[in-house]
Amino acid sequence: MDFFNGLDFFSIFFILLDSFIVVTALRMLWRIALNKSLSLMSHSYSVHPKGAQKRILIVGDSTSYGTGATRPEESLSGLLAHDLPRVEIENLSENGFRTRDLIAIFEKKKEKRYDLVIISIGGNDVWHLSAYARLEKDIVRVLDLANILSGRKTILLVYSNIGFAPFFPKMLRRFLGTRALCVQNIFTRVAKERDIACVDLFSQFYFFEKEPKKYFAPDMLHPSSAGYRLWYREIWAQLAVDNTCPWAIPPKKSE
Repeated sequence: MDFFNGLDFFSIFFILLDSFIVVTALRMLWRIALNKSLSLMSHSYSVHPKGAQKRILIVGDSTSYGTGATRPEESLSGLLAHDLPRVEIENLSENGFRTRDLIAIFEKKKEKRYDLVIISIGGNDVWHLSAYARLEKDIVRVLDLANILSGRKTILLVYSNIGFAPFFPKMLRRFLGTRALCVQNIFTRVAKERDIACVDLFSQFYFFEKEPKKYFAPDMLHPSSAGYRLWYREIWAQLAVDNTCPWAIPPKKSE
């Protein structure tokens, strides 16, 4: 108490402010370390069963790569492979991918054909501050190329509001959350113009926010296995409504 008695109000305020900044920085560094660890431990899930009747291509960032899932089998592609055992699934996602990175992937695959292309992208564009005008051009190119490969059977996943994830300090969440909504609006509009199924996962953020320890991975950024399962159910529930790709909708036991 003697220490504080010798200080004026502003001195105490700045000491507390400095302490808050230090604690916030240490928490952020710890979560970055967890994020790196999860990325190194994760593996994208692909399957090539003999006599496959259909072929699915999955491309995107860490959310389609499966980072945060306890096992690759519990990622989106792993869950899909479990429910569709006679379908070939090629997952070319990578941690850190931005929308522009998918263009090269599709151009390399332009001679191949798939029965369905699933895209999950945009999160890294939010916090890397990708310019909106450039981002719109990139997603237009990505979706046009995907439609060529899939015969216009493309699904775009717009995942939950990652800008509000606990990984980020509170002072940044409103800014990043606003950017995430802008990215969502661009992607949704472009997909609608091309008659592409756009699965909105923003509504699922309520569950992530309510039970973060259950639905977020330890880095408080990526989904956990439970989070991926929640997304998975929502994806096929939405697609079942508009009958986009009925053969790819898993049986009800997975819901």
